Amino acid sequence: LKASLFFAAFLYPFYKGLTLWQSNLSGAKRFKYLSFLKASTSIITNALILFLIIGFDIADYLFLIIAYMFIPSLLNIVMSTIDFCRFFKEERVEDKGNMITYGLNTSFFTAVHTIALRLDEFILFYLVAPQVMAVFAIANRIPELLRGVTQTLASILAPRFAKHQKITKEIYKAIKLYSFGFAGFVIALTFTIYPDIMLFLFSDKYSDAIFYSQIIMFSLVIGNMANLNFRFIRSQNDSKSYNNVTLIISIVKILASIALVPFFGIWGAIASLFLYRIAMLVSVEYIIRKKYT
Repeated sequence: LKASLFFAAFLYPFYKGLTLWQSNLSGAKRFKYLSFLKASTSIITNALILFLIIGFDIADYLFLIIAYMFIPSLLNIVMSTIDFCRFFKEERVEDKGNMITYGLNTSFFTAVHTIALRLDEFILFYLVAPQVMAVFAIANRIPELLRGVTQTLASILAPRFAKHQKITKEIYKAIKLYSFGFAGFVIALTFTIYPDIMLFLFSDKYSDAIFYSQIIMFSLVIGNMANLNFRFIRSQNDSKSYNNVTLIISIVKILASIALVPFFGIWGAIASLFLYRIAMLVSVEYIIRKKYT
């Protein structure tokens, strides 16, 4: 098991981290090519797993984890390398310098933000109880997946956002329309079949997480529009605004987690999540109105 976890940890950055090429293909409207690559990878990966299980009767976690993660990781490495080479071949020298400088200027704040996002789980695990942290993690799982839908859309739209120095009425209207539609979907889902989905995915062992998860779902409504607007700011290589927003929301999240989670447990973690997303909504909206409208 230790070896399996080691190889999973080793492959994870390549498996999950090197995925920007997918957004680049989506932004370039090369959907057929992207679909072909992802479908081929999925077919080959699953065929390899079945081959190992049926052909060689292998049930060892190590081989199955490697089989599951290796092909997608290899694809990510190859496609990211191609994108990297194309970037240095096609982009102007000043653009390269600006983007590299942007990455260096924002990396520290991104690291702080990453810590802030996981602090409540850390506090729940070590200061409250591991079981409580598990319930919160389950409750937050589907909301995080749904939030990923907006983040994926934002990544796809980033190349188009970059073509505009100001956020036009059409862009702002489209963002609002999507946000209201997404909010309606989330609310409808939460009040209808969501408990059944939770029970199906996680069994009644984690039935306590259902109500918490329904509450967390409403926080998505708050943060959804902010995510798309924040992507517009990032598409401008505006490191100052990015750092300001990231610092504000990270401080809010860290302070809220420290102040609330040790005393109120899961409810404290949920409250810190709401405060974090409210802070993001307000700070991003302020910058959009001040600099980009």
